[in-house]
Amino acid sequence: MIDPNSVILKYLDYQKLKEPPFRVVILDSGYHTVRECRKGLEKLGHSVFTIAPGPDFIKRLLNLLVEAHPDFLLAVNHLGFDEEGKLTGLLTELKIPFASWYVDSPTYILYGGGENISPYCAIFCWERSYLGPVEEMGFHSPTFLPLATDPEVFSPGGNSVESRFVAPLAFVGDSMETARRKWEKIISGRVKKEIESISAEEMQIDRKKEILDIFPSLAGHAECRRSELDIEAALIWKATQHYRVRLAKSLVPLGLVIYGDSGWRGLIDRKGILRPPVSYFRELPEVYRGTSVNINCTSFQMKTAVNQRVFDVPACGGFLLGDYQEDMDQFFEVGKEAVCFRSTEEAVSLAAHYLRNGPARKTIAESARCRVLAEHTYDKRMATLVAAMKHKFA
Repeated sequence: MIDPNSVILKYLDYQKLKEPPFRVVILDSGYHTVRECRKGLEKLGHSVFTIAPGPDFIKRLLNLLVEAHPDFLLAVNHLGFDEEGKLTGLLTELKIPFASWYVDSPTYILYGGGENISPYCAIFCWERSYLGPVEEMGFHSPTFLPLATDPEVFSPGGNSVESRFVAPLAFVGDSMETARRKWEKIISGRVKKEIESISAEEMQIDRKKEILDIFPSLAGHAECRRSELDIEAALIWKATQHYRVRLAKSLVPLGLVIYGDSGWRGLIDRKGILRPPVSYFRELPEVYRGTSVNINCTSFQMKTAVNQRVFDVPACGGFLLGDYQEDMDQFFEVGKEAVCFRSTEEAVSLAAHYLRNGPARKTIAESARCRVLAEHTYDKRMATLVAAMKHKFA
């Protein structure tokens, strides 16, 4: 608690979010979306100050708040906040609005909300199906805010692509082996054994259904909300892994290559298919430019949302063939600006068709890029976030 007579309370008692441009403090957790948020805010003309969690964090933050006089603070996935709610309590006492943009499941991070609930907190979420659960935790009016792209990083480029990044068909993504093992270490041995007994065929599930409703016997092992979430997470990562492996194996005969982690080696045993991971900012744009058909395979934690590839690939001028998600209809004209499959069999058929049809790929890729540049960049997302903060807290 801050002394009510503290000088800092009086010094920071000013009207926030009155008129742009604004002054924003970003908690730099090292998550890649932080960089894009900063660039987007700066492109809009706002002043951005960053601070990394670590030793003497509160002391450094107070000094920065006094120096910067921010209109609000921004974090990604609440990273930099503590479960005990000490930072939330401090910002609330200082009457400084703060936003947290979730680009991963908030239910695994927030748990029950608890000490991080505050009238000065605004939650933004890239997946609309989490808005209800977040509000039930006690966070008022969470806002849908989808992902986007940075067109300065993901651009068509002027130079030829290195040969090591050229492929007819490619998927860039995690095997989910690390995530699966992480959550299986958390759950009980009995639950782990039951999850391991679920066949690959049984894992071909409807992502829009609650996964514990599909496997109700596992829900019965949950001792509390925390253990229920752990079981749910273990199931989601296993379902995602099975889905990705099934799709990858089906596309291998068409020339698929995979850029990913070492976990793929135990899942795909064909030589020449696996390539090393690529850096997001430097090498990934080259992969998207050098691949005739880029495959997208969405994690099961996303019921309706689209992931980063949906925007990054077209921004590079690349062609994307992705699994259909409900939000695709909101962002693109499906069929003209995006091509989607609804089954593994359709993915194979569409991949084969577009591998043979270069002009069609080019037309769709160009249309998609125009839409992305017009509507789906990080400065557009930050403009939405800033407007929402002004509406809530001005």
